[in-house]
Amino acid sequence: MISPGEDATDRASELLDAATADPAQISLAHVVELLVLGNPETRRLAMKCLEATLDVRPEASEAAVTAFERLLEDGDPHVRRRAALSAGAAIQGADTESFEALVPPLEAIGSDPAEPGRDAAVRALATIGLERPESVTGAVELLLDVCHARVVSAEPPADASPGASSSVGPERDRRSATRVQAMAGLTRIAAERPETIVGHVDQVVALLEDDHHLIRSGTCEVLESLAEGHSDEVAPFVPALVDRLASDTDHPVPWRAADALNAVGGEYPELVGAALGSVVDDIDALLKRRDPGIRGVGIGLLTYVTQVDPSSVEGLLPRVRELLADDHAPVRANAALTLGLTGYRDAVDDLEVLVADDPEPVVRDAATRALERLEGEHVHENRPVDNH
Repeated sequence: MISPGEDATDRASELLDAATADPAQISLAHVVELLVLGNPETRRLAMKCLEATLDVRPEASEAAVTAFERLLEDGDPHVRRRAALSAGAAIQGADTESFEALVPPLEAIGSDPAEPGRDAAVRALATIGLERPESVTGAVELLLDVCHARVVSAEPPADASPGASSSVGPERDRRSATRVQAMAGLTRIAAERPETIVGHVDQVVALLEDDHHLIRSGTCEVLESLAEGHSDEVAPFVPALVDRLASDTDHPVPWRAADALNAVGGEYPELVGAALGSVVDDIDALLKRRDPGIRGVGIGLLTYVTQVDPSSVEGLLPRVRELLADDHAPVRANAALTLGLTGYRDAVDDLEVLVADDPEPVVRDAATRALERLEGEHVHENRPVDNH
């Protein structure tokens, strides 16, 4: 084994040449050792060698993983740190499934705040989670802890030595990047395995107040995924989501909050509609967006409001009527439902055109239901149509 930081550039260069000529002869255990322990140039060449070898010999990844496992469990914490950093880089360019065996040692490093390689281990776990979320479900609590971890101040202490600020700023950036990566892993896990988040809802919701907009946005995404199958867990936090929609000015937080509210509304339409009644102007802002998905969520939320208090949306009805001509079918459908629920008879002719001519069955059905309500006939449930 080489010494940490050793210059083994010549050996790494020889291995890289060999990987090009005869990759079957490459010892990936040796390559990983150089990748983890070498100096910067050695590591650069070793990474190229690893990538070139795995590109033509993907089955050889087992040897690389075994070498990483050994180094991740080394007695020297700085070796473990280098191993976590290198493993994270290797995972990004390889078949993630083959690196799942690294999850336990990465979790062990990531779970210890005193580990120098904690951030690197968390980023590596999140990288695996983005591709193989089922393999890191046991790391949910760890990822949440990292998201909650305080980021050091960008200002040095008053008694700090001259030049201290130059090290504090990068430290803050590194910690912020780790937190954002951890949240990205959580959003993927929530999308594929929402049941693993159920026991941590309070911890998740607390992140709606985080000072980083990407953490708040990711939190809304996690809650949206959870609401799609466990809306009762998210329903108590509808007011907090409404607050994000109405008061948060950082893109894309308001739109993600709207998505989460839309998901909760599928099971709790009156709860969501009542909570949104005081922020219809913020919903109006969604209706003006160029993105059809955002308009769709906006008009869906407005439909929930209309079911609870039709009078609160009267000022928006001319704009809603314009959405009957939207290019996005769910927007047209929910605009029709909203107009029907408010009794907006000025739209009767437009609705009749949709019933007769719209190419989408979901729009024709919604327009028919709206006309039935306007004409005082029996109407079945008028919930928003799915925006997706």
